[in-house]
This record gives sequence, structure tokens and C-alpha cells, in this order.
Amino acid sequence: MASHILVLGATGLLGRAVVERLLAQGQRVTGFGNTPPASGELSGMGWCSGDFSRRTRPRHWRSELPGVDIVINTIGVFEERYLQGFHVMHDEAPNALWQACADYGVRRVIHVSALGAALDATTEYARSKARGDAGLLARQDVEAWVVRPSLIYADSGRSASYCRHLAAQPLLAVPADAGCVQPVHLDDVAELIVRLALGAPPQGERVIAAVGPQAMSWVDYLQALRQGMGMPAALVLRVPGFVLNSIAWFAEHRPGSLLSRDSLRLLQAGSAGEAGDAERMAAVLERPLRHSQAFAAPSLRAESVWSAWRPLLLGTLAFLWLFTALVSFGQLPLGLQLLAEAAVPEAMRWPALWAGIALDAVFGVLTLWRPSRRLWQMQLLVVAAYTGLLTLGAPHWWLHPFGPLSKNLPILALLGLLAAMEKR
Repeated sequence: MASHILVLGATGLLGRAVVERLLAQGQRVTGFGNTPPASGELSGMGWCSGDFSRRTRPRHWRSELPGVDIVINTIGVFEERYLQGFHVMHDEAPNALWQACADYGVRRVIHVSALGAALDATTEYARSKARGDAGLLARQDVEAWVVRPSLIYADSGRSASYCRHLAAQPLLAVPADAGCVQPVHLDDVAELIVRLALGAPPQGERVIAAVGPQAMSWVDYLQALRQGMGMPAALVLRVPGFVLNSIAWFAEHRPGSLLSRDSLRLLQAGSAGEAGDAERMAAVLERPLRHSQAFAAPSLRAESVWSAWRPLLLGTLAFLWLFTALVSFGQLPLGLQLLAEAAVPEAMRWPALWAGIALDAVFGVLTLWRPSRRLWQMQLLVVAAYTGLLTLGAPHWWLHPFGPLSKNLPILALLGLLAAMEKR
């Protein structure tokens, strides 16, 4: 007989993987979250829209929990946002859910936390996770397991994409004080959760560390991702903590940035299990765990290399536009001479010169601030127009030993590549 299972965070990375497996086994699944699945996705799943951060009282679950046999909570946040602070998302709302599960007769709860969750941890993220865990583990009126994953890898995962981006760098710049990690594949974690939800309860502790088969240094993990993508080992640069903390201070002010001072503290603390954790997880799955060397496939190499080099390309392109604007402003007579050689009417030379300087400056700023396909297309058109104008009016610049016109060809090729690869 199928169980009725409520999956919180059903459209997230882990929640979606869990739902797909439950549906494949013929279970009755209802998803809960802010973002419903797109049309045609997760077919067969029911849906309840709701904001987890506002479910801070047991009565807030009176519409969803009656008739539910099993609750799986995969909701969590890595960075605090308005009304979605760590205390609410990891502590207050989960503890209200645990009480509601007892009140409405839910027989089993699987809660996804994080490896390293502890009341005395160095970050509020890990401390808040521990408080939510403790509230569930203290209950005797519901069967409950807490799953604490290490770093989860999935091809489509945001953090995994970031790790591949780091791994594809020609020089691996890593924190000198980074701890060990024990990365685990999404498939293994999702299957573990499904087995805990539907199978016989495993013996022993109710906290299960979801880890891969091998603990390794952060450098070794990045090298393993390179190996999986078919890339040779890279040179390593160990960066002192104070340098990375300074960089992280700036990076954490960018919306959606995975680099922050808290993430560096978590990396310093490490994310590896204890002796026997991997064997216990493999015993629940009844099969070997996936090794990190087999995580990233060679087909991901091109995308990862592009994401690694794109910031450098944008930086050099922005420098080109801004430096050209600055030099043009400092060498106004030379600019007027070029316009004269290109047969621009005298009355149009000053307006054309100032317009060109302004356009170069705007392009430089937008390259850093708002890169887009349309921007690359505009830049390509302008460079082509510059090249064509001087080719017709002053073709001798093609023969200049410093190549002021011939160098436009690789710039045009770069802009064409950027336009083709840009996602928006």
C-alpha cells in the first residue's frame, strides 16, 4: 500500500531527486514550497504552495498534514535573506513542524540538515541547523532521522557548478587552512532518504552522516573533478586566510554569491564524517558509494573551462574599452587626425570624437556591470564599423607594425564567441 508523503522543498535540487524516486516507486507524493514545478515536470505529484518561513506555529500545518504518513524536509538556506534568516528557516519553523507532525499523526520524519551542525559551531548557519536537529531528536512521539550530508555533488547543482568552475582554473588558488571534505553524490543522498522513508528503520543512531567513500583535502577534491572532466592535474597556490577573507568581504555583497566569510569558515572547519560513516551509509543503500573521481564527466569540461575563463575575458575586455577611452581623452589631437584621415567632415570630427570616447567608457562599464548578448552584439557592430571606416579612409593602418587594425580581428572573434555563449 502506498504511503502519503509530504516533501518540503520538492522543487529544489535534493527534493526533486527524492520526489522522482518516490513517484517511480508508486508512492503518493505531495510537494510543498514557494516555487511549484514547471508544467509537465514531476508529473503525478500533488502540490501545496507555501512560505516555510511563515510556518512558525504548529497550527499553520493544519491544511497539509492530516492524512500524511511521512514528512521529508529538504528545506534550508545557505545565505540569510529578508524574512528567511537562519533562526527561522532552520530552527523556529522546523520545530513548529515537528510538533505539528506529532499533533496530526505523522508516523515518520526525515530531516535534511548539514554535516558539521553543532551548537558550538563557528557559524550561525551550522548552529541553527543543530538547534533544528535537536528539537526533532528530542521527540519520542514520532519516528525521526536526521540526515547530515557533506558537500553534495550534482551536475546541475549550483555549488557543484561553482566547484567545477574552481577546478577548471589553470591555477588552483585554495585556502591554506581549508579542512577536509567528504563529498557525496546527489544520487546516493536521495536514495538514502527514500530508503529511510520507506524501508525498515536502520539500527543505531538516528543521525546519519551522508558522506562519500573517501575523505580528502579540498585540493584533492578539485583535482578529482579535473580528473573526471579529463583534465590534467593543475598547479596549486595556497592563499593565506586573511587574503581570502578580504576578497570574501567584497564578494558576499553580491547577491547570490557563494563566496563569503561564513563559507570560508565552513571550509576551514571541513565537512568530513567520522570513521565508519561511509560504511554505514553504504550498508543502508546496500551498494558501494560513488567516488568523487567519477562525479564530473568529460562532457562538462567545455562548460567548466568557459565559466573559469569568462571573468578574465570580461575583465580584459572592460580594460580595453576603458583604457581606450582614457587614452583617447588624453590624445585628442591624434583622434582628430585619425578622423581626418578617415575622411570625416571637419564639422563632424569633434562630435564624433567625444561620442566615441563616451561610447568606449559606457561599453567598459557595462561589460563589468551588465554583460549580455545584446551588449556583445553592439560592441561587435561598433568594432566592425571602426574597422570598416578606417579600412576605407586610411587603409595604410593595416600595414602599421603595431597592428592597430589587425588586432581588431581577434577582438571581433572574442565578441562573437561571447555573444554565442551568453545565456541572456
